Amino acid sequence: MTSSPRTPSPEPRSPCDRLRDAGVTDTARALVLIEEMRKRTAWDHAAWDAVFEGAGAAPDPSVYFLNLSKLCDALPARELATAFGNLRAVPVLGALLGGSEFLPERMARRPEIFSHLFLEGAFERRGSPEALLAEATEAAARCGTEEEIKAALRRMKLREVARIAARDLSRLAQLPEVTGDLSALASAALEGAVRFARRQLAARFGAPLVETDGGARRECGFVVMGMGKLGGFELNFSSDVDLIFLYETDRGMTAGGAEGKSLSLHQFFVRLSEQVARIISEVTEDGFVFRVDLRLRPEGTRGDLANSLRSAEIYTSRGARRGSGRR
Repeated sequence: MTSSPRTPSPEPRSPCDRLRDAGVTDTARALVLIEEMRKRTAWDHAAWDAVFEGAGAAPDPSVYFLNLSKLCDALPARELATAFGNLRAVPVLGALLGGSEFLPERMARRPEIFSHLFLEGAFERRGSPEALLAEATEAAARCGTEEEIKAALRRMKLREVARIAARDLSRLAQLPEVTGDLSALASAALEGAVRFARRQLAARFGAPLVETDGGARRECGFVVMGMGKLGGFELNFSSDVDLIFLYETDRGMTAGGAEGKSLSLHQFFVRLSEQVARIISEVTEDGFVFRVDLRLRPEGTRGDLANSLRSAEIYTSRGARRGSGRR
């Protein structure tokens, strides 16, 4: 009785072959990066299999290996191995590391973003406008200086944009989710900026109080109107936020605060609007939250930064009359 010949086991594919399979053109450069990562990580075969699988999902596999090398320099090897051990995370890692240069650099600088995405599983979840609003509101109440609120809102923005981009690049999210989540982020950040700025200005000059017909006094209302893409909940990653600042009425003053003087309501809300725009748009070491465009306000760049409802109504009605006269 003779036994059938045994089929020889296939030769393991070399890293160079696997790089070509993934679409890497400069294999020599990628091999150098892989060898450097091998020395730093001590990953097992399963982890490296996942790394090469991620390269296959990368829009640019050469950029993928370069960004992965940077993460190996900045993050614990165990955390990276844990992320690549999640089969659902592998294509997302490929899409993010091979589709963006900015976000991997930010993850290297702020490891908590990587942990949030891939160790806590945030890439699998849709955004929560309620959670963002609560986070921004809490930051506004907690932060004592403008620098602190700027830092808090930029950390929130970087973390959330990374989550949105990861889902977008890996096609886990459709366009309405992406634009809706970016718009919800902008709305939450603006709410946090308004609350912080109003609290600080009220401490200095007193609360802005409306004088009613009956002689009573109450706080004056204020609203930030999102125009354009923000107003339509259609922000994209490169969008400015078009804003108009409106307050309820000019009838009243601030109550007088720590600085011992009162402001007109117009003065108070112009200062408030200036500070909100600065908190959102000023460039810090963590960048900006969103660029702010205020040119849609009444009178455009020549007009006041904040307007009462009545003055905005007068301006709008004048524009409507001019428009009807031209027909």
